[in-house]
Amino acid sequence: LSNGPVVSVVEISYLDASAVTQTFTDFRLVGDALTPAYEFSWPAVLPVNGAVQIEFSTGYSSEEGAAALPSEIISAMLLLVSDLYENREGQFVGTISKINPTVENLLMPYRVGMGV
Repeated sequence: LSNGPVVSVVEISYLDASAVTQTFTDFRLVGDALTPAYEFSWPAVLPVNGAVQIEFSTGYSSEEGAAALPSEIISAMLLLVSDLYENREGQFVGTISKINPTVENLLMPYRVGMGV
């Protein structure tokens, strides 16, 4: 699975050979990879695009707190907050128009799903 560290898999659904939607529950999440549970195998699916749908959550575990975040993300957050504090007199309408390029560079490797 892609798009960052996988926190949990919500559901795996697929179209069986008769084009009926089924749910597969006998799997394990090992890191960011799915494997069938012990003594199970992947079911036969209809050979069409989109026959398998996986709903999953990605991100960093809140159970681990800030320790789970990569140091680059923490540095970018601190730098952004510092910049906003230093320039607090200005009033912003809408979104912040200019973000420190260092913040953008620190976060670039962690951006997903944005066509980057």
